[in-house]
Amino acid sequence: MRKRILLVVALIMTLLLTSGCKLIERDMNVVNGRVVLSYGDVSYTRGQIDALTEEQLDLMEMNYATYGMSYDRTDKANIEEAREMVISDLTREMVVNAKAAELGCALTEEELSAIRTEAETTFQENLDFFRTTLFGDEEVSDDVVVAEMAAYGYPASVDDTVAMLIPQKQEEKLMAQVTGDITVTDEDLQAVYDSNVAMQQEDYEAYPAMFESAVLYDSPIYYTPEGFRYVKHIYIPFVQEDADAIAEVTAQIEAADEGADVTALGDQVDTLRIAAVANIQTTLDEIQTKLDAGEDFDSLIAQYSQDETAQEEPVKSTGILMYEASLTSWGTSFRDSAMELAAVGDISLPVVTDTGVHFILFASELTPGAVPFEDVRETLEAETLYNKQNQAYEVQVYQWMEEADVTVNRNALK
Repeated sequence: MRKRILLVVALIMTLLLTSGCKLIERDMNVVNGRVVLSYGDVSYTRGQIDALTEEQLDLMEMNYATYGMSYDRTDKANIEEAREMVISDLTREMVVNAKAAELGCALTEEELSAIRTEAETTFQENLDFFRTTLFGDEEVSDDVVVAEMAAYGYPASVDDTVAMLIPQKQEEKLMAQVTGDITVTDEDLQAVYDSNVAMQQEDYEAYPAMFESAVLYDSPIYYTPEGFRYVKHIYIPFVQEDADAIAEVTAQIEAADEGADVTALGDQVDTLRIAAVANIQTTLDEIQTKLDAGEDFDSLIAQYSQDETAQEEPVKSTGILMYEASLTSWGTSFRDSAMELAAVGDISLPVVTDTGVHFILFASELTPGAVPFEDVRETLEAETLYNKQNQAYEVQVYQWMEEADVTVNRNALK
């Protein structure tokens, strides 16, 4: 009798535990379905907010990793911060979309068609960039590349790219309507110009590499520090076998312990370079003869040089930007020889590097000091107008958000 009672109790407990799991499962469905955020006919549930919060945590973790830092995505404060960012972004999006519809800023069919065309181009460019950057010459499928793109937060298809661009384009249209009557005065331009000149002078004189980077990335330049010039070169690479031999010994030197005697290895590199130069001497003599005869340097670049990047614009026209501490793939001997040229138009004797020989032309010298106002007026107007419009627009959006009856049910997040 006692055994039967115990068996019945065990069965009852099993049923209770089983039904309890189902109750928990149903409860979680209820929890995830609770509305957290709503405005008009748009709403977001707890499940959606949690999913977007995970995506935000992914992004934060990746950003920290980029700088070699750790990010604890399980930390409650970090989770709360990520969730608040999601709620803030969604609130802004809902209010802006509603205001765009109210003000008649919906995108036209023609605009949507243009967005798809742009999305197709953008997606392909991203695909090509990731393929080249992450896989180089390795043959991989588009699916593999797309998976990496998605891991970095990039759209994983043309449709996803369209979905990303539509709210951007719609907000641009709304911003244009809201700020269309904003203009800039000469006083506005002068104030921004003076500020930019002062800021860049302080930065670039202290850190010339910042100026070099700004030029390379085509950023607006308002001040030029002293000591910068453009050079062009005719590059004749060593025979591959010679270049490989030099690279092998150079690697041994670089891998040697600090304080180790590498004199013998250095002598070996010098010997290898002499032999490598001898193997291309006929071409070098031919170029030198034509330079001595006054032939056009650009024509000789086109005829002989094997630095493909230097034959692409804008480098083809301007040359390579250089200053006394420039970091260049051609090495310090190239840089130092380029900086030793005394006057514009001077051409170096053949300069030997680890990969080949260069004839370097002092192409032009940058004038130090503030860039004349009129030279940057067009850029200044566009920059100043955009900043003024953007500031006014953000003030307006903040006001819309303050006035909007957005419901945030934080109890649903508990």
